Amino acid sequence: MQLELDGVAVHYGGRPVVSDVTLTLPDGDFGCLLGPSGSGKTSLLRAIAGFVDIAAGSIRVGGETLSRPGYSREPAQRGIGMVFQDLALLPHLSVADNIAFGLNRWPRAQRRERVAQMLALTGLQAHADHHPDALSGGQQQRVALARALAPQPRLLLLDEPFSSLDTALRLSLAEQIRAIVAETATTALLVTHDQQEAFALGRHVGVVDQGTLRQWASPYDIYHRPRARSVAEFIGDGVWLPGRVDAEGRVHTELGMLGPLAQAPGSAEVDVLIRPDDILHDDASPLSATICAKAFRGAQILYRLELPSGQALKTLVPSHHNHALGQPLGIRLEMEHVIVFPRSAPPA
Repeated sequence: MQLELDGVAVHYGGRPVVSDVTLTLPDGDFGCLLGPSGSGKTSLLRAIAGFVDIAAGSIRVGGETLSRPGYSREPAQRGIGMVFQDLALLPHLSVADNIAFGLNRWPRAQRRERVAQMLALTGLQAHADHHPDALSGGQQQRVALARALAPQPRLLLLDEPFSSLDTALRLSLAEQIRAIVAETATTALLVTHDQQEAFALGRHVGVVDQGTLRQWASPYDIYHRPRARSVAEFIGDGVWLPGRVDAEGRVHTELGMLGPLAQAPGSAEVDVLIRPDDILHDDASPLSATICAKAFRGAQILYRLELPSGQALKTLVPSHHNHALGQPLGIRLEMEHVIVFPRSAPPA
């Protein structure tokens, strides 16, 4: 069912930790709240679950108000499934019994059928009689997901459930979980600090910073069309290049002219976000930069470069182009999306 937050604020001890958050997650979609530790994203998730009251605004699921100032429906009455960071599996129960834990009020035959469905959906049929401590980390994640989905919740919440897994397993499991959630047509909201995880799972991604939702959009727009400087700085791996906007909206930089811009930035002095994929290695280019550092990434090498002015850049180059530190590297700027913000301080 559709999740709606309208001007939601959360206070702890009178101190605001979440302020004026408004978003809509359509029925059946997967959304992600992305942000650094302490940004307020988990507090927002806990408010949706009903574990904390809200100080302002409202929370609705399927058009029904679950929270507003002075009113909060009990968590158990919200029809919300939750996968916790520590999974909270019951070690003395089998996988099947863990999945059945929230189905106590179901008739026995219906409960048995639902557990069988969840075991098949998550590929855990062979482990039905095993205990959680006999499973791998990825299998335990799927047990927790199956348990949360078993009661057919109106909304599924996931609180950084993959944080203890290694990167490869985390991304692989994220793909599996997205497929499982899609097959059950469940609306889901994940909290994470991992950008790859958010982009792999979410049709909608929200960047939370200092208790404020800076942007709620598709992963593509979050990356290529950030609406706030804090979003641009948090997403991806970029540097700021000083620029100046002329009367025609063109941006003059050390790497050449960009634009014209579709929208004026409100200041002639700007910073241009340059990401590694904006800088191409080109031996025929008249522009070059000195290689200051390099990081081998398998198929690619991430080079940190320095222009004659001392300005830093980064570029990703196929790893068979293996250049030594201190060498000049021919570069060419190629940008599909020019991201600029008014210069608020000297760039680092």
